[in-house]
Amino acid sequence: IADALFERILNDPHYHLIFQCSPYHTNSALHPVIRQFERSAAFALEDSAAVKLEKLESLLGATGNLSDTTRNLFADLLSIPLDDRYPPLDLAPAQRKAATITALVDQLSRLAEQKPVLFVLEDAHWIDPTTQEFVTRVVDSIAPMCVLALITARPEFLSPWTGRDHVTSLALSRLSKTQCAELISGIAASQLLHRDLVEDIVTKTGGVPLFLEELTKTIMESGTTDQSAVPSTLQDSLMARLDRLGPAKEI
Repeated sequence: IADALFERILNDPHYHLIFQCSPYHTNSALHPVIRQFERSAAFALEDSAAVKLEKLESLLGATGNLSDTTRNLFADLLSIPLDDRYPPLDLAPAQRKAATITALVDQLSRLAEQKPVLFVLEDAHWIDPTTQEFVTRVVDSIAPMCVLALITARPEFLSPWTGRDHVTSLALSRLSKTQCAELISGIAASQLLHRDLVEDIVTKTGGVPLFLEELTKTIMESGTTDQSAVPSTLQDSLMARLDRLGPAKEI
């Protein structure tokens, strides 16, 4: 659904910001924000601190957001040494965090004044506490802005943003058997799969679209219609596809 939205607005002028949460960074403050800034500024592995600072200033300059305080906060957020280029901020950790979140929301507001912003937070069930504070500020601030925030999460995530007039929650259920069969047919294209094989795929995937898609692709690539060859888990499915890569598997 998120991908369908991206495709629908692809040719419309807008900013597309993606904040991807990770199970490996649930305790890393603002990790999704840092990664998004690095992409927006087009940081490269070989960039020196000076080059990164120039790219950051170019990014901020595009929205007229070049105060010494803003540059200092964002450089600190992105671990870019300033080398006395700007006067240091004498802030306690809690004050620095609050100032950084305020600066982030201000940058979003400036972007939205230029053109609409699609703000996407992926996998909120892995969000770190500081990013959650930032997103809460965003949700509380965007009602008058030209910003659409799209937040995805697994069912076990208890959203702290519900109950606001401008927030809508959409619970997605698993695909029905009919929908599963249609998806399998679409992936298999001209190749007809035996009804029993389709039933086995539907049963093992439990109506989860990603698993359904990957499992069907695995069977199509294997060239077998043997039901015993149908992987039982998504990991088994992906490993079976890797096994068929030959020497490339090691890479």
